[in-house]
Amino acid sequence: MLRFPGGTLSARFLRVALLAVATSACSRPPADTPAYPPARTVNVVDRYHGVAVADPYRWLEDTTAEVRAWALAQTRFARPFLHDSVLRARLRDRMERLDSPWLAFDSALDAASQSQAGDAIRVANGRLVIGTPRGADRLLLDPATFGPATRLAHHQVAPNGRHVLVELAVGGDDWKVGRVVRVADGTLLPDSIPGIVFQSPLWTPDSKGILQVQYIHPASSERVMLRGGTLSYHQLGTGTANDVSILRLPANDVEGVIRVSLSSDGRRAFVSDGTGADFEVLGWALSRFALLELSQLDTPGATPALVAVSTTRDAAYAVVASDATGMLVLTDRDAPRHRLVFIPYRDPSPSAWRDVIPETQDVLLSVTPHGAHLLVVALRDAQHVLRIHRRSGALEHELTFPLGTRIELMPGATGDRQRILAASFLQPPRLVEVALSTGERTTMLETRSEFASADYVATQQWYAGKDGTRIPMWLVHRKGIALDGSHPTLLFGYGGSGTVMLPDYAPDMLAWLELGGVFAMPNLRGGGEFGRDWYEAAILGKKQTTFDDMIAAAEHLIARGYTSPSRLAIRGRSNGGRMVAAVMAERPDLFAAVVAEVPQTDNVRFDRGRHRAQFGSPSDSAQFGFLLATSPLHRVTAGRCYPATLVTTSLNDPRAPAWHAMKFTAALQAASRCARPIILQADTLGGHFSESEAGGGANVSLDYLTFLVKQLGMMPPR
Repeated sequence: MLRFPGGTLSARFLRVALLAVATSACSRPPADTPAYPPARTVNVVDRYHGVAVADPYRWLEDTTAEVRAWALAQTRFARPFLHDSVLRARLRDRMERLDSPWLAFDSALDAASQSQAGDAIRVANGRLVIGTPRGADRLLLDPATFGPATRLAHHQVAPNGRHVLVELAVGGDDWKVGRVVRVADGTLLPDSIPGIVFQSPLWTPDSKGILQVQYIHPASSERVMLRGGTLSYHQLGTGTANDVSILRLPANDVEGVIRVSLSSDGRRAFVSDGTGADFEVLGWALSRFALLELSQLDTPGATPALVAVSTTRDAAYAVVASDATGMLVLTDRDAPRHRLVFIPYRDPSPSAWRDVIPETQDVLLSVTPHGAHLLVVALRDAQHVLRIHRRSGALEHELTFPLGTRIELMPGATGDRQRILAASFLQPPRLVEVALSTGERTTMLETRSEFASADYVATQQWYAGKDGTRIPMWLVHRKGIALDGSHPTLLFGYGGSGTVMLPDYAPDMLAWLELGGVFAMPNLRGGGEFGRDWYEAAILGKKQTTFDDMIAAAEHLIARGYTSPSRLAIRGRSNGGRMVAAVMAERPDLFAAVVAEVPQTDNVRFDRGRHRAQFGSPSDSAQFGFLLATSPLHRVTAGRCYPATLVTTSLNDPRAPAWHAMKFTAALQAASRCARPIILQADTLGGHFSESEAGGGANVSLDYLTFLVKQLGMMPPR
């Protein structure tokens, strides 16, 4: 082993890191290898902490016409694999039929914002409109007037109903600009709020101004997504020069993400700043936390002062309620599975906090005040349970739901009743009203679906990870299948950022089941299903644990007879795309097909501030070793037969820049020595998500379904 500060790398791996991609690019492929669009190589070798790393596709990081042409050529090459007209049309038709319940349900549940006159303000066909039951809609704002690719990302009506704050974005870009529309006549006011990302601006309770969080948009040469966050107060109708600064992070702070919310009485704002891509179960984690008295904004020329609650980025905080004396806060400070504390305004220091609901074995996800009760949505063995507590914190009783049901508390009920939105893998969303005292349930709104859910079953199984840890996994399939290893199986995973993976009713998954497929979703370490400890078990130098958990899930499915390597596909998106790329490069023998959507694949060149707490930084000699060892791109080895692989990206993705997917695709195409296709689908307008196109999400689903059906030899829908 070769040793350097922070870890060890085998001599073999160092050789691979230096030579594998370059060697594969120069080797002559066998005759049956697809004729991919050529990707030239360059002689680039960097040294990181004494380790030489080749980067023959460095040129794909540029935003040149050559790079764009190469990406478009790859997309054209991919078309026959994704756009089989008959198969795709059948899949689209089936998904639309399976998706129709959502449309009716969303329409029926829509709680439109209200103007001063009580008229409903809503988004219709991407435009902001106002209407009443007695008349036709009146247009307030059409984002297309700002450009054909401009979309309305979010809107918020002022408390007095006179104005609407809208957020506009181009294509799928995360970055937005805020504008203000006068409801009376649709006039666009001169007020403008650039630099919006993640946190939407908030109207102050008096409707006179806006609390705005803004960031410096980095230059394209900067390898960070955002930096230098600020929180300020903008008074409506004044110039930006008059904005009042409340919190300003250093310009070189590339990790800090600011969050702000308002107290229920409208007297205070709760402000936190922390590492925005870390443990996300309670929002932005590892945060500093402070209070702002909004009355300070009424004094011209005054500099508002924040009252510190926590001065270090060491825990997560979510304010769930407040009154004149203090606030109820859900936190993981000294409680990896979370606790509810009361923090008094007179002394918000941690020594004055009082436990209301102490930490238990359940992971507390949310707390909602309801009359004399606190309603707690918790996770128990990666499943939702509803706990009914008194305001004092004492547990009265619990309400459980059928296996695999996800729940969301909804507004609209009072007294002993609570409305709950419930759904599962096999049951479409339904609105249920629950009597909290007895658990009696009344279905208020139920959607109809063509899906024959009675013919299928969803179960939760547990399997052993590489280190023996028990890991839960959801399995969904037709009832009564023979465990003979013959079933096409889609293994879907994430395992990052503390994200909790829960069952959901999704038309693409249902279409997969109808084709005879098995769907599997493990709760990998790196997620938040069992609190912060589950997350921290697979970060930084322990990131390989996530990959090991995914490999163990695949081996479990094969050993139990659900599938075999020739019938097994894996899929992941974003963080999950990185994971499946790494897993496939490590164990190509386990899988027939892979779908890596908007992945980050080059750990050596990926040094985004928001991700350092989770993944580490290649500039840190103590972290470089494990980053290189787990980098999907640097795991690619010449001469192997890799699974059929679909890699997707957007040329405008600020979170997972397109060059990650492009370099990985080029390396795989050069390295693989068999006829299985390695293809790239590059969107030219979207961002990290698919908002740039009508039906963008559906198109992404159609792409991967068409690809997998063809690669696994499945029968198309009738």
